[in-house]
Amino acid sequence: LRYLGIDGYSFSDRAAIISKLRFLQTLEADSYYPIYETIDLRKLTSLRHVIGKFAGELLIGDAANLQTLRFISSDSWNKLKPELLINLRDLEIYEDYDEDFDRRVSVSWASLTKLRSLRVLKLYYLRLESEEAVRSTDVISPSLESVTLVGITFEEDTMPFLQKMPRLEDLILLHCNYSGG
Repeated sequence: LRYLGIDGYSFSDRAAIISKLRFLQTLEADSYYPIYETIDLRKLTSLRHVIGKFAGELLIGDAANLQTLRFISSDSWNKLKPELLINLRDLEIYEDYDEDFDRRVSVSWASLTKLRSLRVLKLYYLRLESEEAVRSTDVISPSLESVTLVGITFEEDTMPFLQKMPRLEDLILLHCNYSGG
């Protein structure tokens, strides 16, 4: 089996079975509600595309073949090791929408800059942290072509940061705010 499409509601009953599908290349768990179970994909070395609203821990392991990781929660993202995702090209990270900005889980720009093959990045309702090491770098994410930011509140001007992305062609900002001075 190379492709498995499953609804998120049925996913929790089958999570253990999915971890045994060694040749699986695409896992698409369509769900309106987040999947909170721990999903162990460490043995799926052929896995290339993981799509689903994963809010629980996502155990990926050596994910050298992974190219797509869509709609992973910020909390799950922060538990991964981005330096292992050497071929990741498409990434979407979300935070459950919360009006209280201070309660949102932070995602580090530094974790995103480790993704050297990343071409498409979509971030939804996150709190982004920028570190001095990232600000002082000349080139950030050299392969990134498209960035979509939805519901992000920026605490500092992001244009100097975005200008360090040499291949950036598409920038979409929806419902974003700038709280800096």
